Amino acid sequence: MQNKVVPFILALVVAALAQESGTPKTAAPSPLVRRDLLPVKAREFPPVKRDLFSLQSYAATTGAPVSGPGFVTRPPEALAKPEEALPPVFALRYLGYIVNQARTKVVGLVMFEGRMAAVEAGDILGQGWKILRVTAKDIEVESPDGQTRTFAFEGELR
Repeated sequence: MQNKVVPFILALVVAALAQESGTPKTAAPSPLVRRDLLPVKAREFPPVKRDLFSLQSYAATTGAPVSGPGFVTRPPEALAKPEEALPPVFALRYLGYIVNQARTKVVGLVMFEGRMAAVEAGDILGQGWKILRVTAKDIEVESPDGQTRTFAFEGELR
């Protein structure tokens, strides 16, 4: 048994010494093509055909603004003026409801501004949106300016 172990250990020691002795490592092979000898062309980019951030329509070939039927162009002065305020956006999803045992009260489960909320008639959501009516089929909401909107139930009716 000792006769077999000694040559094995000796072989390990010799291999370790050979690695430490700094055997010359081969350099990376040189590339087949020398890039420093290749001609380099200066890139010239084509002229800009359209402005991505403009509301104007541009012709694909000339890059000039398009006018005519079907195209709406605005003068720069019109872009600088603020337009009328749009009505406030109200994103509400009616996802569920809870009814008490006596079936006298319905609480709606809604998704509003990315969060779930339990609402009932008279509650206020956001900045002045009032819940007028909650039923198993829909929710009626009044906006701050007095308009009413109805949101249908998106879940499964039972």
